[in-house]
Amino acid sequence: GILVKDYIAQSTEFLICAFVLAAVASDLRKSLPRGALAAGVLAALFLVNILYVATGRTALVGVPVILLLFGFREFGWKGMVIAGIIGVVAAGIVFNTSTYVRDKFHAALTDISDYENKNAITSTGIRLEFYKRSLAITAESPVLGHGTGTMRSTFQRTATGDGATAIVTINPHNQYFFVAIQLGLRGTNFAPVSAC
Repeated sequence: GILVKDYIAQSTEFLICAFVLAAVASDLRKSLPRGALAAGVLAALFLVNILYVATGRTALVGVPVILLLFGFREFGWKGMVIAGIIGVVAAGIVFNTSTYVRDKFHAALTDISDYENKNAITSTGIRLEFYKRSLAITAESPVLGHGTGTMRSTFQRTATGDGATAIVTINPHNQYFFVAIQLGLRGTNFAPVSAC
């Protein structure tokens, strides 16, 4: 079950642990094969927990990204392609064998549909609304931002009607947007101006 704060935090932390252990296993495979095997088994157990016991959406999105980066780290572009193929095959297997992942996926699709068609307040719909409005707010002042502490006022200004579009927040559920709205892209790692 849930050993850490909540399933979202646990799945994210387990994802980090799994890929760090995979890197350790890779580094130890020649010098300490038993240590490499132990690290690989632990990494697999963390991934199994994420995919079959306690799944957070962020971790599910993070798995393919980190898998591709891991493939690139180990074998360059060819490794990235191989990791992508392995990821697609593994995703098919997990989707067909994990009721938990399948239910999360279908719930997200239902949430998106209800948000788009009814402006319903759903977990996934709210995130999409926050992301959409965050992009628009950031585009208004992309370099300098709106200033520290302006999150509520900028979301209040963009709120419309009822339902998901009327929600005012101080947390857009994304750290890049949280920084970019207040400090502009210069405050994030995205902007070329942050190097100046």
